[in-house]
Amino acid sequence: MKLFIAGGCREHGRNSFLLDDRDECLLIDCGKGEGDFCFPQLNKEQIRKIRCLFLTHSHKDHSGGIEWLIENGFHGSIISTEETRTQCKIDYESWNILPVAEQMPLFRQLDPSLCIRYGRTGHCIGSIWFLIEWNHKKIIFTGDYKEKSPVYISDRIRNISADCAVIDCAYGNMKIDSVKLEEELLNTTEKTIHAGRSVYMPIPKFGRGLEIIQTLNKTENKFLVYADRNIYEQAKQRNSLWMNTAVVSVRPFETWNGEPAVLFVSDPQLRKKENYELAVKIYKDGGAILLTGHVYPNTGAEQLLDKRYAGQILYPVHMNYHEVCDFVKANHISSVVLNHYAGEINDKKHIALDVAIGTTIEF
Repeated sequence: MKLFIAGGCREHGRNSFLLDDRDECLLIDCGKGEGDFCFPQLNKEQIRKIRCLFLTHSHKDHSGGIEWLIENGFHGSIISTEETRTQCKIDYESWNILPVAEQMPLFRQLDPSLCIRYGRTGHCIGSIWFLIEWNHKKIIFTGDYKEKSPVYISDRIRNISADCAVIDCAYGNMKIDSVKLEEELLNTTEKTIHAGRSVYMPIPKFGRGLEIIQTLNKTENKFLVYADRNIYEQAKQRNSLWMNTAVVSVRPFETWNGEPAVLFVSDPQLRKKENYELAVKIYKDGGAILLTGHVYPNTGAEQLLDKRYAGQILYPVHMNYHEVCDFVKANHISSVVLNHYAGEINDKKHIALDVAIGTTIEF
């Protein structure tokens, strides 16, 4: 069996991995990146051979290339949770929905030669990992994986034997001190609010926004929190299949009257003109703009960073190298591929293969 790296290694964006066996293919994720070469490195011949597309979740860097894939000849089935299908907002007839239950992981036999085990990743509503067993080979795809989310349920991957694993290592060799980062975020927020100003946080449509709101809710200082309609509706939901706690104390953005508050908008790169302009206004009024994730080039978020209008405080929603080492130790994996990171990993323990986009691995 062969694993072809179509995107997502040594870069942020276009996560996409092609399994090829006996002239038949499975694709795991089909993300979109930035710039001229933003789609997975797949040709039409490879695309026509794809029998199934497995989606870990709906974020653009994992699902943004689906329409491009269909336009270039994909006619197989898409396999995901119902929540991921809804979030993707793509009209495609052959979509196979995986059920989710309180007790996970779950097992599904797709045909005599293909079966999967899957569980929740703790990253956002709808996000899952896969253990794919195909033609007597086993491969793990973690998707974006976080075991200790304050909001989202994670079904930990433990004691699994696999021939290969593609593992989220978005933070590379960065030392992640979650407590310190949380304190920094809260201190910046408290200082700004007490000065009579607002804090503006652009965040993804699904994911860390609810975690940050929950963090703000836990403090003794009760901040006014407003969120756009997308985030507000998620925060008011109590989805026990995906969330281990309810998010409270959030108000709809359209009711904000200008008083000092924390403002959430689901536009992490500030691509929309109105969101960018509001960010500039808040900065010029003495407020703070906080970016909590990866910033892509040539975006409104990058412009604000360059002008020093915005600050950046990482809110961890992925794994770093240390956590990946613990993950590998807890399982039995023959070959490891690290994805979802930009740059080289200083692999001191020699756990991973040195691969780039366009690499083929045989196992």
